[in-house]
Order: sequence, then C-alpha cells, then structure tokens
Amino acid sequence: MEGHSILCYNKIMSNILLIGKDFPDSLDFAEGLAQGGNLVFTSQKSEGDNSRFESEGIFTTNWNKSSSISAHSLIIKAETKFTNTDNIIFYFDSSYFCNQFELDKTEEVTEATDNMITAYLYSAGEALKRINQRKEKITVTFLLREYPSKTDIL
Repeated sequence: MEGHSILCYNKIMSNILLIGKDFPDSLDFAEGLAQGGNLVFTSQKSEGDNSRFESEGIFTTNWNKSSSISAHSLIIKAETKFTNTDNIIFYFDSSYFCNQFELDKTEEVTEATDNMITAYLYSAGEALKRINQRKEKITVTFLLREYPSKTDIL
C-alpha cells in the first residue's frame, strides 16, 4: 500500500495523546482526530494561548523534549485533563523534521537529536511506565510519514 496511510484507533469517543509534531504544526492532524469525536491532547511549539481550540476538543501544553521529567509531565497533564487516555499516537513526520533542521550545521545537531530521537525515547519510556502502573488497556500507535525518496520524486 505504497503512498497510503492507515490509522487505527479505538472507535468510541477516545482521548488521544498526540506526541511528535508540536502544535500548531500538528493542527490539521489534531483537527482531523477531533472531528472524529475524539479529544486530543498535544504539545505546543511555544508559550501561547491555544484555548480557542479547546471548543474543538484540542488541548495543548508545553513540553521540553530534551527532558524525561517533562515527558512524564506531558503524560500526567493529559491524564489529568481527560481522567484517562485511551490512545497514544507517536507521530514522526520526516518531512517536517527535514525542513526544520539543517544538519550540516553543528549547532543544530543537538536540537535535532532532542526533537527527533530523545523526545520519542523519553515519551515512549514514560508512556510504557504509566501503562504498566495503571494496568488499563491503551492503544499505542507509531505513525511514520516518510520523506519522499529521490525515486519517488522522479
């Protein structure tokens, strides 16, 4: 199924923690999930008032991606907002990250690593710990949007 994406999640009104792309860059994806009758909790790119999206079922918070404590806090904030989280979606958008960082610059390597690797390791580890503590069924989805290869472009 090359070129197509399939996303499965609990069909009944779900509370979704979306990890990966920061808000507002994840707005289209979050709106699509919210329009399906879901509540979405995600990280935001910078300090700001995103309360206008709460009426759509989209909630945001800050997240320091280079901190395991902040990853833990992100998960706890989602649980506090929703009482329980039914779905966790780890969304890795290759194109988004490739356009965000110029890895030929040494000063950007650390930030890129924090955003593309460390953030996912910390949040996945914290999510697994929390799932084990709560003993509840949670759907965990890893969603990859691949960067087009040179062959795809030609």
